Amino acid sequence: MPNLPSFAFFVCALLLFAMSLRHSGVRFAALAGGSAILAALAMGLKADIILCFGAFFGVVVCLKSWNLRNVISSLLIPFIALLSVLVYSRLIAPSLPSTAWFAITWRSRFFTVKALFEMAIIMGPITVVGGCLFSAFILSMLYCIIRRTKLRVLFMALLWGLPGIIFSSFWIGNASRHVMASCGVLMFLVAVVFVSLIRKMHFAIPIIAVLLVLNNFAGPETSERFQYGGSLIKPKNQMQRTVDTVRKAGKEFTALPDRQKIIVGSWSIPYIVWEVLEEAVDFEIRWGHKTDAWARWAKNLEIRARKKDNSIHTVRVMEHRRRMGPIAQPKGWRTWTFERGIKLVKSPGN
Repeated sequence: MPNLPSFAFFVCALLLFAMSLRHSGVRFAALAGGSAILAALAMGLKADIILCFGAFFGVVVCLKSWNLRNVISSLLIPFIALLSVLVYSRLIAPSLPSTAWFAITWRSRFFTVKALFEMAIIMGPITVVGGCLFSAFILSMLYCIIRRTKLRVLFMALLWGLPGIIFSSFWIGNASRHVMASCGVLMFLVAVVFVSLIRKMHFAIPIIAVLLVLNNFAGPETSERFQYGGSLIKPKNQMQRTVDTVRKAGKEFTALPDRQKIIVGSWSIPYIVWEVLEEAVDFEIRWGHKTDAWARWAKNLEIRARKKDNSIHTVRVMEHRRRMGPIAQPKGWRTWTFERGIKLVKSPGN
């Protein structure tokens, strides 16, 4: 899981940047350059951590290091990290065409006016962060505002954590472990406020530990079976049971005698596709594109698999989530889904 090492590189990048603000000349350049390298490594492991890069400017505000050099550096380091990752991905590790199609259709899939009024999206920040941590953060934020204390820390925490949490809210099923970098600073803010109240610094770590435990187990599951709202750790046995259940369903799907089949779903697709490929003697994969009537979204693909009896089976994979509404079953195709909540309806003439 890249969340933890990416978070570690990011925090180290912030620490180096904060240290650089106290120096000038060669020391400043060395520390700021090291910060940019670590930021690029963090983003290379998990690209969406760039949403936390506002923290660099937040550090300048928090430390009262107001000068043109520091402000420019706080903007230049994220830009250098982004540029480095883009150059690497373009020249050394080019992405599949499907990735580009997925990026192009991202806005039409999630960032729509209709999505803004869906309850799952409205409650997204609570689901992503976890009810316990979210409540503690809101109380801490209100305390800072009402008492007019720790306002610079609050400003940095908002720049650091809020963009990633809001962005992740549009993808139903995200957990706090997926936005670890964003949620980490919320725990830091809660600890700072609590310590300022009781004036005992050594209570900071126990506070964060208790908050993590409560947040991990207090919240309900999200709509995705692999992802909890506030959990940082998913029990291994529970994950294995889920995987075994999905793979068993995949074997049943593969055993269907129909020569033309469609899988409809989201998180379960990789496991079902694995069973299709495992049963095939050889296969050919074609990614969907805009000219395909069945390829509604960029992740759709078509598999032509030859089984041991030399029969050719065509399997189309269609990514679809229940909030997208019912999906019509094309005539002549066996449409199948493992996930609950996805409604299949017969198309006209079927």
